[in-house]
Amino acid sequence: MPAKDPPVSVQSAELIDLKLSSQKELLQRDVERLTDKISAADKRLDDNIRVNDKRLDEVLGQTSQAVDRFAVILSALGILVTVVLFLGGWAAYVSVQRKAKDDATEAAERASKVWFESAEKGHQTRMDELEQKFEHVVAGFHAQSAQVITDARSNTDEQIESLKRQSLEALSQFSSEQVAALAAQAQALNTEPESSYSFDDWDTKAMAAYSASQFEEASYYFGRASQAPAAGAANVARALGNRGVVLGQLNRTEDEVAVYAVVDTRYGLDADPMLREQVANALVNKGQALGLLKRREEAIVAYDEADRRYGGDPSPALREHVARALVNKGAALNSLNRNEEAVAVCEEVHRRYGSDPVPLARNPVARAMNIRGFAKLCLAKANWADPSAKKLLVEAEAALAQAKLIDPDSAVVLGNMAYAAWLGGRQVEAEQYFSQALRGVGGGAVIHKDTHGDFEIHPMPLDEGFRVLIDRLYAQWQIETDLAASSVTAVA
Repeated sequence: MPAKDPPVSVQSAELIDLKLSSQKELLQRDVERLTDKISAADKRLDDNIRVNDKRLDEVLGQTSQAVDRFAVILSALGILVTVVLFLGGWAAYVSVQRKAKDDATEAAERASKVWFESAEKGHQTRMDELEQKFEHVVAGFHAQSAQVITDARSNTDEQIESLKRQSLEALSQFSSEQVAALAAQAQALNTEPESSYSFDDWDTKAMAAYSASQFEEASYYFGRASQAPAAGAANVARALGNRGVVLGQLNRTEDEVAVYAVVDTRYGLDADPMLREQVANALVNKGQALGLLKRREEAIVAYDEADRRYGGDPSPALREHVARALVNKGAALNSLNRNEEAVAVCEEVHRRYGSDPVPLARNPVARAMNIRGFAKLCLAKANWADPSAKKLLVEAEAALAQAKLIDPDSAVVLGNMAYAAWLGGRQVEAEQYFSQALRGVGGGAVIHKDTHGDFEIHPMPLDEGFRVLIDRLYAQWQIETDLAASSVTAVA
């Protein structure tokens, strides 16, 4: 990208500096010319002295000849008169010469002094004017720069406050500059006593700690934020919800569930839109935490409650939370081998949100189609000896293909497509899909481990061949990954 032109104020300053440099050069040249004139005057005076000395030598020669011719007549008196005249003339000449030179030097000095004083006053006045203009320009530039910096900081602070008002997941939207500004805000608070902290202060420290992966500190700060005087119900609910997320990061899942329950108990019946959004989010997160604890029936209850309370709300944020709740419910049902119920739930997600104008509500549709496809696959395995199994497998692949259209790089979707292709007798296609899954989003060791877990659902002889295939592909992927890492290390 080409460099941008400097601001007008900087160009003006450079022009003034150039003009000052030009004026300085002109003054230097004038001084040099005057010095040359004085030197020339001194040279002319020295030349006059040499001419007069020559003429004096001629007069002395003539006088000497006259003395020789009239020596006898004039004798001592003539010599005396001649000497007196010579001495008097020489003294007069020297006096006149010195006076002329002194007068010329004095006159030159007076003229130079007058010119210098006049020029100095004029240039000093001009320089004072230019200096004042320059200072004015620089002051304007500094004021403009300070305003730009202030506006930029203000915009950054406003963006940070806007993102902080959302869920903790919004922190991923922070730019590096915003994260740095957030850390600076938190650092500045260290000079104040904690007894003076407001909700925003505790919230700022919590968000800064979370962005630095200091989860223990973040949990503590969110807890203090939820207890801050005059925090407001919406802020308290958000702080508690964020604390629950942090507790999950710390693998304190039981505590996480308890915090979400507090949010529901306090604000579950509140009609305020912001509180409804916080409670819906808490219910979905509670269900996910219960799922991690293998308490899937309780998780389904939490998802159903979110759908019952907020399923008909047109708010975009609430539609997103309900879509997540239904998708998670489908996954929980599938884990309980209630595959037909899982399929029904995922079809409901597609019916409600497949063409939803809210993008975030459409995002769970890919997960729903993947769960639907995997549920159909599991039903096919469960009924493998029945003629319906083939139809179920075709329906599974159709749902997985829909999921892949929405999320083409999902390792989970690609892994399930590989499994379906293998069960359908298309080994080459299965190998291609699983190779892509290993390199997809959420692939690698995770997809390899999860696929091994899938073999425990309605085990069948065909699974053994697929197990051998994925183990071989995973070993190849590990070798490639290790070689790539070694190459990077060698280059470094």
